Amino acid sequence: MTRLEAGLEAALLEASTREEAARKEAAEASVREAAARREAAEARTREESLSKRLVAFEARAASTSSGPLGEVALAQLLSRAPALHEMRFEAPVPFGLDAAQTLAASFAVLDNPPRLIADVPVAKHDSLRAADAVLIATTLLSYLPPLSEHRHRLAEAVASATWVHGTLHVLLDGAAAPQSLAEVAGAVHLMQPELPPPTHLKLAGYPTGELKAVGISAKECQELGFELSQMRHGFSALELTPLGYYSAVDLKIGGFSVHECKEAGVSAKEAGFSAAEVKAEGFSATECQEAGYTAIELKCGGYSAQECKVAGMSVKEAGFSAAEAEDEGLTVAECRTAGFSADDLKEGCGFRLLELSDGGFEARDLLGAGFPIQQLMAECAYEAHELHAAGASALALLDAGVHTAQLLRAAGCTAAEVKGTGAFSREQMVDGGFPLKDATDLRDCGFTCAEVKQEGYSCKQASEAGFSLYELKQAGYVEGLQEAGFTIVEALEVGYGEQLQAAGYTCEAFRAAGYPCVEARAAGFSGAEARAAGYSCSEAKFAGWTTAREMKAAGYTLAEARASGYKGMTKW
Repeated sequence: MTRLEAGLEAALLEASTREEAARKEAAEASVREAAARREAAEARTREESLSKRLVAFEARAASTSSGPLGEVALAQLLSRAPALHEMRFEAPVPFGLDAAQTLAASFAVLDNPPRLIADVPVAKHDSLRAADAVLIATTLLSYLPPLSEHRHRLAEAVASATWVHGTLHVLLDGAAAPQSLAEVAGAVHLMQPELPPPTHLKLAGYPTGELKAVGISAKECQELGFELSQMRHGFSALELTPLGYYSAVDLKIGGFSVHECKEAGVSAKEAGFSAAEVKAEGFSATECQEAGYTAIELKCGGYSAQECKVAGMSVKEAGFSAAEAEDEGLTVAECRTAGFSADDLKEGCGFRLLELSDGGFEARDLLGAGFPIQQLMAECAYEAHELHAAGASALALLDAGVHTAQLLRAAGCTAAEVKGTGAFSREQMVDGGFPLKDATDLRDCGFTCAEVKQEGYSCKQASEAGFSLYELKQAGYVEGLQEAGFTIVEALEVGYGEQLQAAGYTCEAFRAAGYPCVEARAAGFSGAEARAAGYSCSEAKFAGWTTAREMKAAGYTLAEARASGYKGMTKW
Protein backbone atom coordinates (compact mmCIF):
# COMPACT_ATOMS: atom_id res chain seq x y z
CA MET A 1 0.00 0.00 0.00
CA THR A 2 1.32 3.38 -1.01
CA ARG A 3 1.71 6.21 1.48
CA LEU A 4 -1.19 8.05 -0.17
CA GLU A 5 -3.50 5.08 0.17
CA ALA A 6 -2.58 4.65 3.83
CA GLY A 7 -3.30 8.28 4.59
CA LEU A 8 -6.67 8.12 2.85
CA GLU A 9 -7.70 5.04 4.84
CA ALA A 10 -6.77 6.73 8.14
CA ALA A 11 -8.80 9.81 7.26
CA LEU A 12 -11.86 7.71 6.45
CA LEU A 13 -11.55 5.85 9.79
CA GLU A 14 -11.32 9.09 11.78
CA ALA A 15 -14.35 10.55 10.00
CA SER A 16 -16.34 7.40 10.80
CA THR A 17 -15.37 7.61 14.47
CA ARG A 18 -16.43 11.25 14.72
CA GLU A 19 -19.77 10.48 13.10
CA GLU A 20 -20.44 7.67 15.57
CA ALA A 21 -19.62 9.92 18.51
CA ALA A 22 -21.96 12.58 17.21
CA ARG A 23 -24.83 10.09 16.91
CA LYS A 24 -24.18 8.88 20.50
CA GLU A 25 -24.14 12.41 21.89
CA ALA A 26 -27.38 13.24 20.06
CA ALA A 27 -29.02 10.15 21.59
CA GLU A 28 -27.87 11.09 25.12
CA ALA A 29 -29.15 14.64 24.65
CA SER A 30 -32.50 13.25 23.62
CA VAL A 31 -32.62 11.13 26.79
CA ARG A 32 -31.71 14.12 29.00
CA GLU A 33 -34.38 16.25 27.34
CA ALA A 34 -36.98 13.57 27.91
CA ALA A 35 -35.94 13.29 31.57
CA ALA A 36 -36.16 17.06 31.99
CA ARG A 37 -39.63 17.10 30.46
CA ARG A 38 -40.70 14.28 32.76
CA GLU A 39 -39.27 16.03 35.85
CA ALA A 40 -41.00 19.29 34.90
CA ALA A 41 -44.28 17.42 34.49
CA GLU A 42 -43.84 15.79 37.91
CA ALA A 43 -43.05 19.17 39.48
CA ARG A 44 -46.20 20.66 37.96
CA THR A 45 -48.16 17.70 39.31
CA ARG A 46 -46.74 18.22 42.80
CA GLU A 47 -47.46 21.95 42.70
CA GLU A 48 -51.02 21.30 41.60
CA SER A 49 -51.43 18.69 44.35
CA LEU A 50 -50.08 21.11 46.93
CA SER A 51 -52.35 23.90 45.76
CA LYS A 52 -55.39 21.60 45.89
CA ARG A 53 -54.49 20.48 49.43
CA LEU A 54 -53.99 24.04 50.65
CA VAL A 55 -57.25 25.21 49.06
CA ALA A 56 -59.07 22.29 50.64
CA PHE A 57 -57.44 22.98 53.99
CA GLU A 58 -58.34 26.69 53.78
CA ALA A 59 -61.92 25.80 52.90
CA ARG A 60 -62.20 23.43 55.91
CA ALA A 61 -60.74 25.99 58.28
CA ALA A 62 -63.00 28.82 57.01
CA SER A 63 -66.18 26.76 56.91
CA THR A 64 -66.14 25.50 60.47
CA SER A 65 -66.96 27.81 63.33
CA SER A 66 -65.99 25.25 65.94
CA GLY A 67 -62.44 24.69 64.66
CA PRO A 68 -59.42 26.03 66.54
CA LEU A 69 -58.58 29.67 65.94
CA GLY A 70 -55.02 28.53 65.17
CA GLU A 71 -56.25 26.62 62.11
CA VAL A 72 -58.05 29.70 60.77
CA ALA A 73 -54.96 31.82 61.35
CA LEU A 74 -52.88 29.29 59.40
CA ALA A 75 -55.31 29.34 56.48
CA GLN A 76 -55.24 33.15 56.41
CA LEU A 77 -51.43 33.10 56.48
CA LEU A 78 -51.24 30.68 53.59
CA SER A 79 -53.69 32.76 51.51
CA ARG A 80 -51.51 35.84 51.96
CA ALA A 81 -48.11 34.20 51.33
CA PRO A 82 -46.76 35.37 47.94
CA ALA A 83 -44.47 32.30 47.76
CA LEU A 84 -44.37 29.10 49.74
CA HIS A 85 -40.67 29.34 50.50
CA GLU A 86 -41.26 32.59 52.43
CA MET A 87 -43.32 30.88 55.16
CA ARG A 88 -41.77 30.95 58.66
CA PHE A 89 -43.33 30.03 62.00
CA GLU A 90 -42.14 30.69 65.52
CA ALA A 91 -42.30 27.71 67.82
CA PRO A 92 -44.47 26.86 69.61
CA VAL A 93 -46.78 27.36 66.60
CA PRO A 94 -50.31 28.76 67.07
CA PHE A 95 -52.12 25.86 65.38
CA GLY A 96 -52.71 22.20 65.95
CA LEU A 97 -51.35 18.87 64.82
CA ASP A 98 -53.76 18.44 61.86
CA ALA A 99 -52.58 21.67 60.27
CA ALA A 100 -48.93 20.79 60.84
CA GLN A 101 -49.40 17.33 59.31
CA THR A 102 -51.17 18.88 56.29
CA LEU A 103 -48.20 21.19 55.72
CA ALA A 104 -45.71 18.37 56.24
CA ALA A 105 -47.45 16.02 53.80
CA SER A 106 -47.66 18.79 51.21
CA PHE A 107 -44.13 20.13 51.48
CA ALA A 108 -42.32 16.83 51.92
CA VAL A 109 -42.83 16.00 48.21
CA LEU A 110 -41.11 19.20 47.06
CA ASP A 111 -37.51 19.23 45.94
CA ASN A 112 -36.85 22.31 48.06
CA PRO A 113 -39.36 22.31 50.90
CA PRO A 114 -39.55 25.55 52.92
CA ARG A 115 -37.81 25.82 56.27
CA LEU A 116 -40.86 26.35 58.39
CA ILE A 117 -39.29 26.64 61.86
CA ALA A 118 -36.31 28.82 62.70
CA ASP A 119 -33.97 28.33 65.65
CA VAL A 120 -35.92 27.48 68.82
CA PRO A 121 -34.61 29.11 72.02
CA VAL A 122 -33.69 26.57 74.70
CA ALA A 123 -36.07 28.27 77.12
CA LYS A 124 -38.99 27.23 74.88
CA HIS A 125 -38.05 23.55 74.49
CA ASP A 126 -40.29 22.42 77.34
CA SER A 127 -43.31 24.15 75.79
CA LEU A 128 -43.02 22.55 72.32
CA ARG A 129 -46.04 20.49 71.21
CA ALA A 130 -46.85 17.80 68.67
CA ALA A 131 -47.37 20.33 65.86
CA ASP A 132 -43.88 21.73 66.47
CA ALA A 133 -42.42 18.24 66.23
CA VAL A 134 -43.89 17.76 62.76
CA LEU A 135 -42.75 21.16 61.48
CA ILE A 136 -39.21 20.85 62.87
CA ALA A 137 -38.89 17.42 61.24
CA THR A 138 -40.13 18.92 57.94
CA THR A 139 -37.62 21.76 58.28
CA LEU A 140 -34.77 19.31 58.88
CA LEU A 141 -35.79 17.52 55.69
CA SER A 142 -34.78 20.55 53.63
CA TYR A 143 -31.14 20.21 54.77
CA LEU A 144 -30.73 16.64 53.52
CA PRO A 145 -29.18 15.88 50.10
CA PRO A 146 -32.16 15.72 47.62
CA LEU A 147 -31.38 12.26 46.23
CA SER A 148 -30.20 10.64 49.47
CA GLU A 149 -31.86 7.58 50.97
CA HIS A 150 -32.15 9.46 54.29
CA ARG A 151 -34.12 12.23 52.55
CA HIS A 152 -36.46 9.70 50.96
CA ARG A 153 -37.10 7.82 54.21
CA LEU A 154 -37.69 10.99 56.24
CA ALA A 155 -40.03 12.49 53.61
CA GLU A 156 -42.36 9.55 54.07
CA ALA A 157 -42.36 9.86 57.87
CA VAL A 158 -42.28 13.59 58.77
CA ALA A 159 -46.04 13.71 59.42
CA SER A 160 -45.59 11.08 62.17
CA ALA A 161 -43.04 13.14 64.10
CA THR A 162 -43.63 13.20 67.86
CA TRP A 163 -41.78 13.78 71.13
CA VAL A 164 -40.25 10.95 73.18
CA HIS A 165 -38.59 12.20 76.39
CA GLY A 166 -37.91 15.56 74.78
CA THR A 167 -36.39 14.17 71.59
CA LEU A 168 -37.97 14.07 68.13
CA HIS A 169 -38.95 10.60 66.89
CA VAL A 170 -40.62 9.44 63.66
CA LEU A 171 -42.31 6.18 62.76
CA LEU A 172 -41.11 4.62 59.52
CA ASP A 173 -43.35 2.37 57.46
CA GLY A 174 -43.18 -1.15 58.77
CA ALA A 175 -41.27 -0.18 61.94
CA ALA A 176 -42.45 -1.51 65.29
CA ALA A 177 -41.44 1.59 67.25
CA PRO A 178 -40.47 5.20 66.54
CA GLN A 179 -36.83 6.04 65.89
CA SER A 180 -35.03 9.22 66.80
CA LEU A 181 -35.01 11.81 64.06
CA ALA A 182 -31.21 11.74 64.14
CA GLU A 183 -31.18 8.03 63.28
CA VAL A 184 -33.47 8.53 60.32
CA ALA A 185 -31.90 11.75 59.02
CA GLY A 186 -28.34 10.40 59.05
CA ALA A 187 -25.02 11.97 59.94
CA VAL A 188 -24.85 15.72 60.42
CA HIS A 189 -21.74 16.14 58.29
CA LEU A 190 -23.73 14.94 55.24
CA MET A 191 -25.91 18.06 55.57
CA GLN A 192 -23.04 20.46 54.91
CA PRO A 193 -22.21 23.04 53.61
CA GLU A 194 -25.35 24.42 55.30
CA LEU A 195 -26.43 23.08 58.69
CA PRO A 196 -29.79 23.19 60.46
CA PRO A 197 -30.08 25.42 63.54
CA PRO A 198 -28.14 23.82 66.46
CA THR A 199 -31.32 23.62 68.52
CA HIS A 200 -32.94 21.48 65.82
CA LEU A 201 -29.99 19.09 65.94
CA LYS A 202 -30.27 18.88 69.74
CA LEU A 203 -34.02 18.21 69.56
CA ALA A 204 -33.46 15.64 66.82
CA GLY A 205 -31.29 13.60 69.16
CA TYR A 206 -27.85 14.16 67.67
CA PRO A 207 -25.06 13.49 70.22
CA THR A 208 -22.49 16.13 71.07
CA GLY A 209 -19.78 14.18 69.28
CA GLU A 210 -21.48 14.77 65.92
CA LEU A 211 -22.11 18.42 66.74
CA LYS A 212 -18.46 18.89 67.64
CA ALA A 213 -17.45 17.28 64.32
CA VAL A 214 -19.26 20.01 62.39
CA GLY A 215 -17.78 22.87 64.41
CA ILE A 216 -20.26 23.39 67.25
CA SER A 217 -18.25 24.25 70.37
CA ALA A 218 -18.50 22.86 73.89
CA LYS A 219 -19.83 26.19 75.12
CA GLU A 220 -22.57 26.16 72.47
CA CYS A 221 -23.52 22.59 73.39
CA GLN A 222 -23.70 23.53 77.04
CA GLU A 223 -25.93 26.47 76.18
CA LEU A 224 -28.14 24.12 74.14
CA GLY A 225 -28.96 22.33 77.38
CA PHE A 226 -26.91 19.16 77.06
CA GLU A 227 -26.24 17.44 80.38
CA LEU A 228 -22.62 16.86 81.36
CA SER A 229 -23.10 13.11 80.92
CA GLN A 230 -24.10 13.85 77.31
CA MET A 231 -21.26 16.31 76.78
CA ARG A 232 -18.62 13.71 77.62
CA HIS A 233 -19.50 11.74 74.47
CA GLY A 234 -18.09 14.55 72.38
CA PHE A 235 -15.87 16.66 74.59
CA SER A 236 -13.04 15.80 76.95
CA ALA A 237 -12.79 17.01 80.55
CA LEU A 238 -9.88 19.13 79.35
CA GLU A 239 -12.21 20.94 76.96
CA LEU A 240 -15.06 21.33 79.43
CA THR A 241 -13.16 22.45 82.52
CA PRO A 242 -12.17 25.90 81.15
CA LEU A 243 -15.85 26.71 80.57
CA GLY A 244 -16.23 27.26 84.30
CA TYR A 245 -19.63 25.56 84.46
CA TYR A 246 -18.54 22.27 85.99
CA SER A 247 -16.88 21.45 89.30
CA ALA A 248 -14.56 18.52 89.92
CA VAL A 249 -17.45 16.58 91.48
CA ASP A 250 -19.63 17.34 88.45
CA LEU A 251 -17.04 15.69 86.18
CA LYS A 252 -17.17 12.46 88.18
CA ILE A 253 -20.97 12.47 88.31
CA GLY A 254 -20.98 13.14 84.57
CA GLY A 255 -19.10 9.92 83.96
CA PHE A 256 -15.56 11.13 83.38
CA SER A 257 -12.82 8.74 84.48
CA VAL A 258 -9.90 9.39 86.79
CA HIS A 259 -7.57 9.54 83.79
CA GLU A 260 -9.80 12.06 82.03
CA CYS A 261 -9.96 14.23 85.13
CA LYS A 262 -6.20 14.05 85.53
CA GLU A 263 -5.66 15.17 81.93
CA ALA A 264 -7.84 18.19 82.72
CA GLY A 265 -5.77 18.98 85.81
CA VAL A 266 -8.57 17.97 88.16
CA SER A 267 -7.71 16.13 91.38
CA ALA A 268 -9.30 12.70 91.61
CA LYS A 269 -9.79 13.17 95.34
CA GLU A 270 -11.39 16.56 94.82
CA ALA A 271 -13.70 14.97 92.25
CA GLY A 272 -14.83 12.41 94.81
CA PHE A 273 -13.16 9.26 93.49
CA SER A 274 -12.34 6.69 96.16
CA ALA A 275 -8.85 5.25 96.37
CA ALA A 276 -10.31 1.95 95.15
CA GLU A 277 -11.65 3.64 92.01
CA VAL A 278 -8.30 5.30 91.41
CA LYS A 279 -6.48 1.99 91.86
CA ALA A 280 -8.89 0.28 89.46
CA GLU A 281 -7.77 2.73 86.77
CA GLY A 282 -4.15 1.78 87.26
CA PHE A 283 -2.86 4.62 89.38
CA SER A 284 -0.04 3.89 91.81
CA ALA A 285 -0.08 4.52 95.54
CA THR A 286 2.44 7.31 94.96
CA GLU A 287 0.07 9.06 92.57
CA CYS A 288 -2.72 8.68 95.14
CA GLN A 289 -0.52 10.17 97.81
CA GLU A 290 0.30 13.11 95.54
CA ALA A 291 -3.43 13.59 94.93
CA GLY A 292 -4.02 13.98 98.65
CA TYR A 293 -5.31 10.55 99.70
CA THR A 294 -4.46 9.53 103.26
CA ALA A 295 -2.69 6.35 104.27
CA ILE A 296 -5.94 4.91 105.64
CA GLU A 297 -7.74 5.65 102.36
CA LEU A 298 -4.99 3.83 100.44
CA LYS A 299 -5.37 0.70 102.57
CA CYS A 300 -9.16 0.82 102.25
CA GLY A 301 -8.69 1.22 98.52
CA GLY A 302 -6.80 -2.05 98.26
CA TYR A 303 -3.20 -0.85 98.16
CA SER A 304 -0.73 -3.15 99.90
CA ALA A 305 1.64 -2.29 102.72
CA GLN A 306 4.56 -2.42 100.28
CA GLU A 307 2.79 0.00 97.93
CA CYS A 308 2.10 2.37 100.80
CA LYS A 309 5.72 2.15 101.86
CA VAL A 310 6.93 2.96 98.33
CA ALA A 311 4.59 5.96 98.32
CA GLY A 312 6.23 7.22 101.50
CA MET A 313 3.12 6.60 103.58
CA SER A 314 3.22 5.21 107.09
CA VAL A 315 2.15 1.59 106.99
CA LYS A 316 1.01 1.83 110.58
CA GLU A 317 -1.01 4.99 109.94
CA ALA A 318 -2.62 3.18 107.03
CA GLY A 319 -4.01 0.65 109.48
CA PHE A 320 -1.80 -2.34 108.75
CA SER A 321 -0.86 -4.43 111.77
CA ALA A 322 2.74 -5.32 112.52
CA ALA A 323 2.01 -8.91 111.49
CA GLU A 324 0.55 -7.76 108.13
CA ALA A 325 3.59 -5.59 107.52
CA GLU A 326 5.93 -8.48 108.27
CA ASP A 327 3.90 -10.80 106.03
CA GLU A 328 4.43 -8.38 103.14
CA GLY A 329 8.18 -8.50 103.67
CA LEU A 330 8.87 -5.31 105.60
CA THR A 331 12.03 -5.57 107.70
CA VAL A 332 12.29 -4.62 111.36
CA ALA A 333 13.97 -1.36 110.35
CA GLU A 334 11.20 -0.59 107.83
CA CYS A 335 8.54 -1.39 110.40
CA ARG A 336 10.27 0.92 112.88
CA THR A 337 10.39 3.71 110.29
CA ALA A 338 6.69 3.10 109.61
CA GLY A 339 5.91 3.88 113.24
CA PHE A 340 5.63 0.42 114.82
CA SER A 341 7.02 0.24 118.35
CA ALA A 342 9.32 -2.46 119.64
CA ASP A 343 6.39 -3.76 121.65
CA ASP A 344 4.23 -3.96 118.48
CA LEU A 345 6.85 -6.12 116.80
CA LYS A 346 7.60 -8.17 119.89
CA GLU A 347 3.96 -8.99 120.60
CA GLY A 348 2.60 -8.99 117.05
CA CYS A 349 5.43 -10.74 115.22
CA GLY A 350 7.49 -12.44 117.92
CA PHE A 351 10.73 -10.64 117.15
CA ARG A 352 13.50 -11.26 119.67
CA LEU A 353 15.55 -8.69 121.54
CA LEU A 354 18.62 -8.80 119.28
CA GLU A 355 16.48 -8.62 116.12
CA LEU A 356 14.81 -5.49 117.41
CA SER A 357 18.12 -4.00 118.55
CA ASP A 358 19.72 -4.72 115.16
CA GLY A 359 16.67 -3.14 113.51
CA GLY A 360 17.49 0.19 115.10
CA PHE A 361 15.44 0.15 118.26
CA GLU A 362 17.21 1.83 121.18
CA ALA A 363 17.30 1.11 124.90
CA ARG A 364 14.25 3.26 125.63
CA ASP A 365 12.22 1.38 122.98
CA LEU A 366 13.35 -1.97 124.27
CA LEU A 367 12.57 -1.05 127.87
CA GLY A 368 9.12 0.06 126.72
CA ALA A 369 8.63 -3.34 125.12
CA GLY A 370 9.09 -4.95 128.54
CA PHE A 371 12.49 -6.56 128.09
CA PRO A 372 14.19 -7.12 131.50
CA ILE A 373 17.13 -4.89 132.38
CA GLN A 374 19.29 -7.94 133.09
CA GLN A 375 18.60 -9.20 129.54
CA LEU A 376 19.40 -5.82 128.02
CA MET A 377 22.67 -5.68 129.94
CA ALA A 378 23.56 -9.27 129.11
CA GLU A 379 22.55 -9.53 125.43
CA CYS A 380 22.96 -5.94 124.23
CA ALA A 381 25.80 -4.90 126.57
CA TYR A 382 23.99 -1.82 127.81
CA GLU A 383 25.62 -0.03 130.76
CA ALA A 384 23.61 0.99 133.81
CA HIS A 385 23.94 4.69 132.96
CA GLU A 386 22.58 4.06 129.43
CA LEU A 387 19.58 2.25 130.80
CA HIS A 388 18.93 4.93 133.39
CA ALA A 389 19.12 7.59 130.68
CA ALA A 390 16.65 5.48 128.69
CA GLY A 391 14.15 5.53 131.54
CA ALA A 392 15.13 2.71 133.88
CA SER A 393 14.36 3.70 137.48
CA ALA A 394 16.81 3.45 140.37
CA LEU A 395 14.64 0.72 141.88
CA ALA A 396 14.69 -1.27 138.60
CA LEU A 397 18.48 -0.94 138.42
CA LEU A 398 18.73 -1.98 142.07
CA ASP A 399 16.63 -5.06 141.33
CA ALA A 400 18.84 -5.78 138.32
CA GLY A 401 21.98 -5.89 140.47
CA VAL A 402 23.12 -2.29 140.69
CA HIS A 403 23.07 -2.73 144.44
CA THR A 404 24.98 0.13 146.07
CA ALA A 405 24.25 3.82 146.39
CA GLN A 406 27.62 4.52 144.80
CA LEU A 407 26.79 2.43 141.69
CA LEU A 408 23.38 4.01 141.39
CA ARG A 409 24.98 7.45 141.63
CA ALA A 410 27.42 6.43 138.87
CA ALA A 411 24.45 5.35 136.75
CA GLY A 412 23.10 8.89 136.96
CA CYS A 413 20.49 8.40 139.66
CA THR A 414 19.75 11.42 141.82
CA ALA A 415 19.79 11.38 145.61
CA ALA A 416 15.98 11.56 145.55
CA GLU A 417 15.77 8.53 143.26
CA VAL A 418 18.14 6.52 145.42
CA LYS A 419 16.32 7.61 148.56
CA GLY A 420 13.06 6.62 146.83
CA THR A 421 14.17 3.01 146.60
CA GLY A 422 13.84 2.80 150.41
CA ALA A 423 16.96 0.68 150.53
CA PHE A 424 19.51 3.18 151.85
CA SER A 425 20.01 5.19 155.02
CA ARG A 426 21.45 8.67 155.12
CA GLU A 427 24.82 7.30 156.09
CA GLN A 428 24.85 4.83 153.20
CA MET A 429 23.93 7.56 150.77
CA VAL A 430 26.63 9.83 152.10
CA ASP A 431 29.10 6.95 151.78
CA GLY A 432 27.88 6.55 148.21
CA GLY A 433 28.90 10.08 147.38
CA PHE A 434 25.67 12.00 147.85
CA PRO A 435 26.33 15.32 149.70
CA LEU A 436 23.61 15.36 152.36
CA LYS A 437 25.17 18.04 154.57
CA ASP A 438 22.05 19.85 155.79
CA ALA A 439 18.27 19.72 156.04
CA THR A 440 17.91 21.28 152.59
CA ASP A 441 19.93 18.47 150.98
CA LEU A 442 17.85 15.92 152.83
CA ARG A 443 14.60 17.48 151.68
CA ASP A 444 15.86 17.77 148.08
CA CYS A 445 16.73 14.10 147.92
CA GLY A 446 13.34 13.04 149.21
CA PHE A 447 13.66 12.83 152.98
CA THR A 448 10.39 13.58 154.71
CA CYS A 449 10.04 16.25 157.37
CA ALA A 450 9.71 13.54 160.00
CA GLU A 451 12.97 11.97 158.81
CA VAL A 452 14.68 15.36 158.92
CA LYS A 453 13.44 15.76 162.53
CA GLN A 454 14.76 12.32 163.31
CA GLU A 455 18.15 13.43 162.00
CA GLY A 456 18.12 16.10 164.74
CA TYR A 457 17.37 19.21 162.74
CA SER A 458 15.45 21.96 164.57
CA CYS A 459 12.07 23.36 163.60
CA LYS A 460 13.74 26.48 162.23
CA GLN A 461 16.22 24.45 160.14
CA ALA A 462 13.42 22.30 158.75
CA SER A 463 11.41 25.41 157.91
CA GLU A 464 14.41 27.00 156.17
CA ALA A 465 14.89 23.79 154.17
CA GLY A 466 11.47 24.41 152.64
CA PHE A 467 9.08 22.32 154.69
CA SER A 468 5.67 23.91 155.24
CA LEU A 469 4.11 24.62 158.66
CA TYR A 470 1.65 21.80 158.03
CA GLU A 471 4.54 19.39 157.33
CA LEU A 472 6.26 20.61 160.49
CA LYS A 473 3.16 19.87 162.54
CA GLN A 474 2.74 16.43 160.95
CA ALA A 475 6.38 15.69 161.72
CA GLY A 476 5.77 16.55 165.42
CA TYR A 477 7.62 19.86 165.64
CA VAL A 478 6.38 22.04 168.55
CA GLU A 479 9.34 23.69 170.19
CA GLY A 480 10.89 26.48 168.22
CA LEU A 481 7.77 27.22 166.19
CA GLN A 482 7.81 30.89 167.17
CA GLU A 483 11.57 31.04 166.66
CA ALA A 484 11.03 29.70 163.12
CA GLY A 485 8.97 32.83 162.40
CA PHE A 486 5.43 31.50 162.38
CA THR A 487 2.68 33.62 163.94
CA ILE A 488 0.09 32.38 166.39
CA VAL A 489 -2.55 32.81 163.73
CA GLU A 490 -0.63 30.57 161.31
CA ALA A 491 -0.02 28.02 164.05
CA LEU A 492 -3.69 27.88 165.00
CA GLU A 493 -4.75 27.53 161.32
CA VAL A 494 -2.80 24.26 160.94
CA GLY A 495 -4.10 22.85 164.21
CA TYR A 496 -1.72 23.90 166.96
CA GLY A 497 -3.81 24.50 170.12
CA GLU A 498 -2.68 23.49 173.59
CA GLN A 499 0.86 23.18 172.19
CA LEU A 500 1.19 26.91 171.55
CA GLN A 501 2.72 27.60 174.97
CA ALA A 502 5.25 24.86 174.45
CA ALA A 503 5.95 26.25 171.00
CA GLY A 504 7.22 29.47 172.63
CA TYR A 505 4.25 31.74 172.28
CA THR A 506 3.24 34.02 175.25
CA CYS A 507 -0.26 34.81 176.36
CA GLU A 508 0.47 38.48 175.59
CA ALA A 509 1.12 37.50 171.96
CA PHE A 510 -2.03 35.44 171.98
CA ARG A 511 -4.11 38.41 173.22
CA ALA A 512 -2.33 40.75 170.81
CA ALA A 513 -3.39 38.49 167.96
CA GLY A 514 -7.00 39.17 168.92
CA TYR A 515 -7.91 35.88 170.51
CA PRO A 516 -10.37 35.95 173.48
CA CYS A 517 -9.47 34.79 176.95
CA VAL A 518 -11.49 31.62 176.60
CA GLU A 519 -9.20 30.49 173.74
CA ALA A 520 -6.14 31.49 175.74
CA ARG A 521 -7.28 29.18 178.52
CA ALA A 522 -7.92 26.43 175.93
CA ALA A 523 -4.39 26.95 174.60
CA GLY A 524 -3.01 26.07 178.04
CA PHE A 525 -2.31 29.47 179.50
CA SER A 526 -2.92 29.92 183.27
CA GLY A 527 -5.13 32.53 184.93
CA ALA A 528 -2.05 34.44 186.10
CA GLU A 529 -0.70 34.48 182.52
CA ALA A 530 -4.09 35.69 181.32
CA ARG A 531 -4.10 38.55 183.90
CA ALA A 532 -0.50 39.40 183.00
CA ALA A 533 -1.47 39.47 179.34
CA GLY A 534 -4.15 42.04 180.11
CA TYR A 535 -7.34 40.01 180.10
CA SER A 536 -9.93 41.52 182.56
CA CYS A 537 -11.41 39.66 185.50
CA SER A 538 -14.71 39.52 183.66
CA GLU A 539 -13.01 37.92 180.61
CA ALA A 540 -11.26 35.46 182.93
CA LYS A 541 -14.54 34.65 184.62
CA PHE A 542 -16.18 34.08 181.21
CA ALA A 543 -13.22 31.89 180.20
CA GLY A 544 -13.96 29.52 183.09
CA TRP A 545 -12.04 30.80 186.07
CA THR A 546 -15.15 31.19 188.16
CA THR A 547 -14.17 30.70 191.84
CA ALA A 548 -12.79 33.37 194.18
CA ARG A 549 -9.82 31.12 194.85
CA GLU A 550 -9.00 30.98 191.10
CA MET A 551 -9.38 34.74 190.78
CA LYS A 552 -7.12 35.38 193.74
CA ALA A 553 -4.58 32.86 192.50
CA ALA A 554 -4.53 34.62 189.15
CA GLY A 555 -3.68 37.92 190.84
CA TYR A 556 -6.93 39.74 190.34
CA THR A 557 -7.86 42.21 193.20
CA LEU A 558 -11.00 42.08 195.31
CA ALA A 559 -12.23 45.23 193.59
CA GLU A 560 -11.73 43.63 190.16
CA ALA A 561 -13.60 40.56 191.33
CA ARG A 562 -16.52 42.63 192.64
CA ALA A 563 -16.55 44.66 189.41
CA SER A 564 -16.78 41.46 187.43
CA GLY A 565 -19.96 40.41 189.29
CA TYR A 566 -18.86 38.62 192.38
CA LYS A 567 -21.33 39.67 195.18
CA GLY A 568 -21.01 39.72 199.01
CA MET A 569 -17.26 39.49 199.00
CA THR A 570 -15.59 41.67 201.67
CA LYS A 571 -12.16 40.09 201.56
CA TRP A 572 -10.20 37.39 199.83
